[in-house]
Amino acid sequence: MDNAQETRSAGNRPEENETNFSSLFLAMTEGVAIHRMIYDKEGRPVDYTILNVNPAFEKTLGIPAEKARGSLGSKLYGSEHPPYLDIYDRVLKTREPYFFTTYFEPLDRYFEISIFIPGKDLFATVFLDVTGSKRAEAELRRIGTKYRRLYESMMDGFAYTDMDGHFRESNSCFREMLGYSEEELLNLSYKDITPHTWLAYEQRIIENQVIPYGYSEVFQKEYIKKDGTVFPVELRLSLIKDEKGKPEGVWAVTRDITERKRSEQEYEQMIDRFNLATHSANLGVWELDVRDNSLLWDDKMLELFDVPKEEFTENLEAWYKTLHPDDFIPARKILEEAIRGEREYDTEFRVVHRDGSVHLIKAFAQVVNDSGGIPVRMTGINFDITEQKRIQESLVISELFNRSLVESAPLGILFLDQHGQMAFVNPALQKIIDIPEGSPLKTIGTPFQEHPEIRTILQEEDIARIIQGKQVNALQFQYRTQAGKELELELHTAPLMSVKDEVHGIILMVVDITEQTAANQELRVSERKYRRLFDSMRDGFVMMNMEKQIIEVNSAYLEMTGYTQEELYSMKGIRNIVPERWYPIVDKILEQQLKVYGYTDVFELEYVRKNGTIFPLELRLFLIKNEQGGNEGIWGIVRDITERKKMEQELMQMNALLEVKVNEKTQELRERVSELERFNRATIDRELRMKELRTKIEELEKKLGNK
Repeated sequence: MDNAQETRSAGNRPEENETNFSSLFLAMTEGVAIHRMIYDKEGRPVDYTILNVNPAFEKTLGIPAEKARGSLGSKLYGSEHPPYLDIYDRVLKTREPYFFTTYFEPLDRYFEISIFIPGKDLFATVFLDVTGSKRAEAELRRIGTKYRRLYESMMDGFAYTDMDGHFRESNSCFREMLGYSEEELLNLSYKDITPHTWLAYEQRIIENQVIPYGYSEVFQKEYIKKDGTVFPVELRLSLIKDEKGKPEGVWAVTRDITERKRSEQEYEQMIDRFNLATHSANLGVWELDVRDNSLLWDDKMLELFDVPKEEFTENLEAWYKTLHPDDFIPARKILEEAIRGEREYDTEFRVVHRDGSVHLIKAFAQVVNDSGGIPVRMTGINFDITEQKRIQESLVISELFNRSLVESAPLGILFLDQHGQMAFVNPALQKIIDIPEGSPLKTIGTPFQEHPEIRTILQEEDIARIIQGKQVNALQFQYRTQAGKELELELHTAPLMSVKDEVHGIILMVVDITEQTAANQELRVSERKYRRLFDSMRDGFVMMNMEKQIIEVNSAYLEMTGYTQEELYSMKGIRNIVPERWYPIVDKILEQQLKVYGYTDVFELEYVRKNGTIFPLELRLFLIKNEQGGNEGIWGIVRDITERKKMEQELMQMNALLEVKVNEKTQELRERVSELERFNRATIDRELRMKELRTKIEELEKKLGNK
């Protein structure tokens, strides 16, 4: 280091150099310590002695300088062995400066440490406490990772478009739904995957709902897959605005409703079957007389349960024999509860075919009561959902988004005299600004000094403040090297003091934060983007820990329940807002679906608002895993289905009215048939009497003729 100084400042006197370095040693905001290595008889390093420390050492570590000077490294820092002995030994052997970032457990802090060699068996460390920034970076990573996990783990498709409709981002579910890769979608707009007949309809929704209100109601349309297949979807659009309130894009939450549409069609077929007694090729129809357990199956039911027609015994035992052994008790229990009116008969169970294959059956039924309210029969439908379940189970949440930040570069040091002229540049700064080592001072210093941000700091008023012993706030700025490389640098300043305590220059300390700044900016953008998505959704989002205590919600969830965040977070669990009769149903879903598959099917539930009103909702839950694969919490997507339930109720009322009308017409036909039967009987009686009278007349005529 002394040789380098002589090369760069051949005209300087030794006492001036000593003054410069002594001032730097005392004025630096980073902690500095000078050490001497201790070796055993075989020449192996075993410890080191702290020879001297600067004031920043004492301030940063809280260790008095008097205690530090002369102490052994193995004793001073509260560690079993002298910290970083192998690193310091390597630097002494190579005589090459070294920089590293570390976590020091005894002090529970992070440090950036630079090492250089001031003399034989001596090494100096310059360290900076970066605990605050490291923990802030960790928090940014945690937040960004959390929302990214949510985004990528959703079973619904998420896509982001700019205001022209071109795709800018999508999750894996959305891409799998359409069959496109991420790169292919980036070259398309939503119009390219929408049938022409739907474009005007969707444009009206954007103009009449999304733009004025910031979101749309849930609506249905169709998409075109890459292979040309057209399929139905359900969407909700949310407008995303930048920090100035200007619209910058639209998030679309998309759900493939192919299966729902198919189920709705099957449900309509079931209604037709009940009201018109028709047969469906895809659904098995059955009827159970609950008074004597006699059972009727159509041909489709026999096929679903793999029972030969000649072997069907037409009683409830025929159904019991087909059930999977593990499902026998719960299936029978659900049936009995439905007959007693304790629940709706809407269930799933497994059946075993004669070849040993297992099939999953979905079943719906209605219980018919007599005029006294006593159940007399059940009429229902069954259909095979084995393939549907297999497809759902293959869509396992597998992707975890993981980011890391690049650590900061070593500290660069620059001396300026009272006129702002370059006096000394250390090797670390030469490396940061990409200047060849050994270049003349003018070559090294001129582009750096003439940078606009540097010139701003070196205005006369700033130099005057530094000379008075005052600090100038750290400055972050962009710098272009001679090779054209753009850097983000952080600059610290301090007065350069002489041994007589006189200010005769300025110390500039430079840190390369290019990668750190880029990473932090990316994390902030990512966090803001996903946070805006989270808060702008019209569906309610709720996050719970594994004890089911609410720990995070979005604004839609607050509006839906009427509670504040503080009120929800203070609850001991979601049972405060769920009616008690739903507890066993929710527990069963958590055990049989969430804990097994990591997510649940969409299921219906009821919530109790803060004002006491109860409303229906649709809920889907997802299990959140931490980076070690353990269960960390539960995400839920909640949708208020009050309006849908009202429409379903109206449909049921209309169906009931239709059934009454059919029964009335049937009774009228029966009465007319009875009248016809009475007329026929009267006609037959008259003909018999006429025949008898003709016979008597003929007999009388014969008697008269004989006479």
